[in-house]
Amino acid sequence: MQNQEVIQKNRWKILINVIAFVFMSSLDASIVNVALPTISDKLGTSLAGIAWVITIYLITITAFIIFFGKIADLTGKTRIFTFGVILFTIGSLLCGISSSFVMLLVARVIQAVGAAAGMSANQGIIVETFHYTERGKALGISGSAVALGNMARSSAWRIYCFFFKLALYILNKYTNWNNCISCW
Repeated sequence: MQNQEVIQKNRWKILINVIAFVFMSSLDASIVNVALPTISDKLGTSLAGIAWVITIYLITITAFIIFFGKIADLTGKTRIFTFGVILFTIGSLLCGISSSFVMLLVARVIQAVGAAAGMSANQGIIVETFHYTERGKALGISGSAVALGNMARSSAWRIYCFFFKLALYILNKYTNWNNCISCW
């Protein structure tokens, strides 16, 4: 009973952390579009080839999201979500420091596996955290984060496409994320 009280007390903090990740992973699917010509120039790759930066991210998420959903049901949504956030952040760092096209593609796969893990568990966490009277509002806020992430654009690809998400991850860690979910 005490764990449930802690969860209810911290439910909005939990939601903020979940939607921060939802925003970051959705942002990653769209923000790279505008930066493709710059990335192509910097890495010496054709525009046709550089399209794989987006494609490999989306294919990887599609391939892994159902798998991680099942694993989250078996082992716990919070555990898989946390794994996804950490892996996504590592992938973002690797994308930001990529010095070759192949390195960027490998980093995007790592990032996408993390995104799939986090995406597979985020709505389940919201459903388990919020009472049915607030659940629709919480899920609506999460859906808005997806929409905002997909709408965002930028052309400073290293800073905004990849390192920006590291700052959001650090902010996420300092909003008592561990205290909010330790009761799960």
